[in-house]
Amino acid sequence: MGNLDPLLLVLLLVVVLSTAVAAADPTIIYSCNTTAFAPLPIPLPLQGTFPHQPADGREASPSSSSLPWPSPSTLLADLARLSSAPPGLSSTSYTHLSRIDGAAGAFHTDCSCYLSYLLAGATRDPSLLAAWAELPKDSARGVVPPSPRAGNYHRFLAGLAKQPRDGDDDGVRSSRWEAVATVAELRDGDLVSWAIPRPGGGDGSGDGGGGEDPGWDTGHVLVVGGGGGVHGPLTRLNESAYLVSVIDASSTRHEADTRCTAVEEDDFEAEDPADAEDDSGALRRRHSRRGGARFECRMGVGRGRIVLAAGADGAPRAFQFRQDSTPRWYPIAMGRLRSEP
Repeated sequence: MGNLDPLLLVLLLVVVLSTAVAAADPTIIYSCNTTAFAPLPIPLPLQGTFPHQPADGREASPSSSSLPWPSPSTLLADLARLSSAPPGLSSTSYTHLSRIDGAAGAFHTDCSCYLSYLLAGATRDPSLLAAWAELPKDSARGVVPPSPRAGNYHRFLAGLAKQPRDGDDDGVRSSRWEAVATVAELRDGDLVSWAIPRPGGGDGSGDGGGGEDPGWDTGHVLVVGGGGGVHGPLTRLNESAYLVSVIDASSTRHEADTRCTAVEEDDFEAEDPADAEDDSGALRRRHSRRGGARFECRMGVGRGRIVLAAGADGAPRAFQFRQDSTPRWYPIAMGRLRSEP
């Protein structure tokens, strides 16, 4: 057996130590160290497209590649597709103490850290890193290291649609991101996020500082894409509702979810919802569906479809994880990476 690259040994040591610290310290309830996660192995047909792995070994630039240099939005969509299905995805689970090894296809993470990995860890692409650097980071006690959680993504994306004014903290100026105003405009690589309203007021979007309760579920964030349909990621259901193909890390079943398989009634041991652990200890969540069909799901990273309902102005007003689930009227925001900063 040959000697391992010293840099690889250091990386493995950092991952092991950071995981051990997070697991051993009960005060850490959210961990997303993108610098410690191994990047994705880029398949040969895509080499030269990604800045950290040019085909001829020269310094990466659009002119050094024989393939079209992807826009940041296209690159994000491609990375999400590569990491959300075999062979790029080999194991996954849903956890707020993230452990990601892109080289091995292991994604044990939640929605916000998965997206942070795609932006800041999957390729170390300069344009994606710069976009991630603009995001507000939650520095509440228990969040190690400070990282953007779902509520932070939502607050940032919602601010893109507002014009910053003197004394107005809601508006966001960004050289890397732009707002998406209507559901009909969504395309592969766009982000959709919502904040969960808090009991007693507030939308759970946080302020990026230390004032948020780190134990509160702040919302959800996902990447549009993965559907592969001739009409893009959107299927219109009626005048105001769209079925949207998405890629995310989730603990809730979506429409046509790649994380789930239908099971026979006789194979089901408990009523919906019920949780169990398989032989590897990975969480498997079982759901029933109206009409009697049942599914067994291994939650984590995967693909599916959600429903977005639009108002008269085309902006999103409500979502459903799938067509047979309850509509949720949460604050929803959408955004896109700019092609040019």
